[in-house]
Amino acid sequence: MAKRATFHDAQVLRRARAARRRAPEAKQTAADAYREAATEIEVKMEALVEVLEAHHAKHQARPGDWSLVGDLSEIRAKLNEALAFLGRS
Repeated sequence: MAKRATFHDAQVLRRARAARRRAPEAKQTAADAYREAATEIEVKMEALVEVLEAHHAKHQARPGDWSLVGDLSEIRAKLNEALAFLGRS
């Protein structure tokens, strides 16, 4: 199982970006760019879980609100698109 991204990983990511802005002559390798992108995706996926938990609380308070269903339908479509892009449907 892959290591979960943490707040510390997000800090490392921000520091790496800041360092590249300060030193544009430094060359980034594909491995570095891949690791940075993967870490950013993991951090955003964890944030998505947190936001979905808050969204679920809204639904509990307003179970008849179809706009909340629309929100999830939009997110589901975007996730399906991302999975299809990576070759998994």
